Amino acid sequence: MTAGLDDEGHFFGSPAIAWFATLRVGWEDTNQRLYEVQLKAKDAWYARQAQALARHPARPVALEHVRLFDSESAASREDQTVVIDGERITAVDPAASTAIPANAEHIDGSRKTLLPGLFDMHSHAYALLSLLNIASGVTAVRDMGIDIEELRHLQEKWDSGAAVGPRVWKAGIIDGRSPYQAPVGLYADTPEEAGPPSIVMPTSDLSRSSSIAHSNRNWCRASSRRLMNAACGSAAIFRMA
Repeated sequence: MTAGLDDEGHFFGSPAIAWFATLRVGWEDTNQRLYEVQLKAKDAWYARQAQALARHPARPVALEHVRLFDSESAASREDQTVVIDGERITAVDPAASTAIPANAEHIDGSRKTLLPGLFDMHSHAYALLSLLNIASGVTAVRDMGIDIEELRHLQEKWDSGAAVGPRVWKAGIIDGRSPYQAPVGLYADTPEEAGPPSIVMPTSDLSRSSSIAHSNRNWCRASSRRLMNAACGSAAIFRMA
């Protein structure tokens, strides 16, 4: 959350476009304008972090003599060398037998352990959390629901290199209309209204919030079965309508 202060250093407010905003009484109508100012400032800050922290090697990189954790066999391999060229891992072999390109950058991995990128299966891909994810080795996330336009904006920044963030698997939310509906996502009360999820949101998943009435959960399950790796009922949180 970003906090805004007045000229005397007292809390003034925290603008937002989803979930909730906190503003001083009498200034509620400024939320959208303050949010736009905040977004511009945050984009500039994250762009500076990307310039300072990100590396884009123009030649292959060889991580030599590293202990490699093999997640498929749940075992560690000693004294390995991993060669990366662009976005591809081109070699993973014992250090003594690895063919390293002549123009490669050499990084000594002795007494260090190399892990595959971690995948957070229940995440909310806000900008700061996403930067911290990369710092913690989480290179991919399954977003369970933030504002759709905010997520699209962030992913454009990450994909272009204007900010640092993970690869995103979009789950999103399809909620039933009620006084307790989620403030982000899409709304539907019937299977017909929900329609093919690919039409309303580029996604390979489905998160269903519990504002959908109990009588509608059967069609939610039926809708989920139309999706690869869908998860009906995975977001039964906060409320029960």
